[in-house]
Order: sequence, then structure tokens, then C-alpha cells
Amino acid sequence: MKKIFYTFCLAVLCSGLAWAQPSLTMANTAPTAGQVFYLHATAYHPQGNSGANQRWDFKSDTAINTSAVAFNNPAGTPFDSTFLSANLVTPPASGLNYIYYHSLASGFYLVGQHNGNDTIRYSDSEMIMKFPFNYNDTYTDNFRGTFYLSGSYWARTGSITVTADAWGKLVLNFDSFTNVMRLHIQENFSDSSTAGTGLIPITRDSYEWFLPNHHYPICTMRNITVNGGAAIPSGEFMDKGSVAGMLEHDFFSSSPAVFPNPASGTVNLTYSLAMEAGVQLEITNLAGQVLSLSGSKQQAVGAHQEVLHLEQYGKGNYLITVIVNGLPYTKQVTIQ
Repeated sequence: MKKIFYTFCLAVLCSGLAWAQPSLTMANTAPTAGQVFYLHATAYHPQGNSGANQRWDFKSDTAINTSAVAFNNPAGTPFDSTFLSANLVTPPASGLNYIYYHSLASGFYLVGQHNGNDTIRYSDSEMIMKFPFNYNDTYTDNFRGTFYLSGSYWARTGSITVTADAWGKLVLNFDSFTNVMRLHIQENFSDSSTAGTGLIPITRDSYEWFLPNHHYPICTMRNITVNGGAAIPSGEFMDKGSVAGMLEHDFFSSSPAVFPNPASGTVNLTYSLAMEAGVQLEITNLAGQVLSLSGSKQQAVGAHQEVLHLEQYGKGNYLITVIVNGLPYTKQVTIQ
């Protein structure tokens, strides 16, 4: 009888550990320099219920197209002197759309961007996330910025309200994940011309699902409304490889590293395998075009080094992916 009672208590305890409310912190949620996330666009899916111990089933969602989001140190980027407080930047896949962020232990802030035509500078930065953040936490942050467009100065003013309205299990088309936190993000802002030529209200209503230690939403569903028009729905989910890549310590005793970075053409790739595995190397640009893909070869436990010649591809940002047993682990390098 004692054994049965002990087994029952152990099962209850393990169940409680498996389904625990997640807590989002800078360490387990904010992206860091060198991380790259592959995202699949998908059709909009209703966000489902709020509350504790929820289950969201999105396994029928399929990829429409794929894009990459990379985070880098802003030093050396074309507009780093404009955004001196930034410590992270997402460079463009093409063109000049650089977005600058400031990551702190207390929150993750948008400080501005350059999109090729104009530069938006936030005099009062937008707190995209607050840390630490737990179930039922909420905050509202006001932000303000200016930019120059079509011969006029414009002012952007608005607010963002973020609420951790649910946690539970998220089912995607390749796997399911427990202890996922959902954030409801409501942005309302307007762009107005100082010449009095226009007032453009914009609303973004988004739901984002975060899995601690994955540093980017693993799923997003959003509606955007511009100037009172019809809502524009969209969705995206993180690629299986990017999700698995957050668990790279399972395969690597020393994670992939590239140096020098930036480089003039030739870079060294180093990594150490924690187990014998089949390895491929892939080089792509930020638009997703595959420039080089090696055949798979079995590699032993221990340290490995490859010398890669990237000068043939010209100046720009490239992704070097080490594919281990079918799972990709990606680093970004800049050729200048």
C-alpha cells in the first residue's frame, strides 16, 4: 500500500514539473548577437483561448515561404553612429532595412531603424518585452520617434500593451511543446506630418508564443490595420531546425564559431562534436539562396575545423550552417 501511495505521489509531482508556468527573462528569451532564426510564413490561425494549462493545436498550418532573421552586433553597420544606445541589429536580407535594438536585463527595446529611404529615431524607445515576465503580468509603454519622408518631417507617437495572457502546450506541424507562454501584444501608433499633410493610424494586434531558451517567438499570429482599412492577417512559425538549434549542446561540446568576422574573404569554421555524427556544410545568403552545399560525411567525436573561401560571393552577409544528423546550426558572417 505504501508503494502504491508513493508511486501516485511521484506521478503527481512529475506532472506538476512537466506543466509549470514559464517565466520569461533576458537570459532565456532575448536574442543575442550571432543567432539566426528561420521562420515559415503561414495562414492566419485564430489564437485560441487564454488562461492556464491551455492547448493550441496548429499542426495543420503549413509553410508558405521561408525567411531568416539574424541578430548582430551593430558595430560596423552603416548606421551604428545614429543609434549609439543599440547593442543589437537585424541586418537586411536585401536593401537597407536595418532595425536597431537595446537589450537589457529589464527589457528589450526598439530604438530605431533605417529602411533605405528614411531613418526613424526613437527619442522614447519602445519596450517590446519586459523582464522578468510571468503569467498574468501586463504593462503599457509609450514611445515616440521622428523621421523625414517626401520633403516633410514626420512624428510617430504611440503605445504598446503586452499581457502574458496564457500558458500551456503548443502543437505545431512538426512537434509539440509544453510550458509555452503566450503574449498578447497590442500596438497603437500614428504617423503625422509636421506639414499637416497626413495622419496615418496603425494598429497591430499580435499573439506570440515563447518557449524559454529559444530567444524568439516559436509562433506568431497577427492582424495589422492601416489608416482604418481592413485588417491584414498573417502568421508564422519557427523552422524545426531553428527550434532544435537552441538545443545544440546535445551535439556540440563546443558550439560552431566563425572567425575572423567580419572578414575579407576567407573564414575559419570551428566546432567540437560531443558524439559521432553525419555533418554537412551549407552556405546561403540572407535571402535563402543556397550558394554551396557539401555532401554528408561522418565525423568523429572531438574538434573540427574548416577553411571557407567566401570572397567569390562578394561583399555582404552570409549564413554558414553546420547540419548535424539532419539538424541545422547556423552562424552569420560578414564579408567586407
